[in-house]
Amino acid sequence: MCHDRAPRDATLLGDRRQAAGGRGWYSAPVSFPWLTVTSAPGGAARRVAIAQAELRDRAALLARLGFTPAAATARLVAAAAWDFDPPSAHGGPHRRPAELGDAAIAALVDDVFKRQRG
Repeated sequence: MCHDRAPRDATLLGDRRQAAGGRGWYSAPVSFPWLTVTSAPGGAARRVAIAQAELRDRAALLARLGFTPAAATARLVAAAAWDFDPPSAHGGPHRRPAELGDAAIAALVDDVFKRQRG
């Protein structure tokens, strides 16, 4: 029997866990320095700016495809709502910012459609 890898038989695995004092197969904590989560200053504002740029690009595409401003607004509002579904009850990164609210998206779409026409 090879002892360099986990056994395939569940009973052998149970025997090994019991012999090791009940610990799991990989019991030593492992740290990965590249897995450290850091937040950059201004990260939330940058994420909002990126999302707004994406919404502008999508609105311009929808305008070129012949969508009405109301249809484009409805489509982009639904897409933004889906991106933040379900919303976080505790705040944090998964809460939909006010800058990406329904009224803000409608104003963004109107601006893009005015530029497309003019």
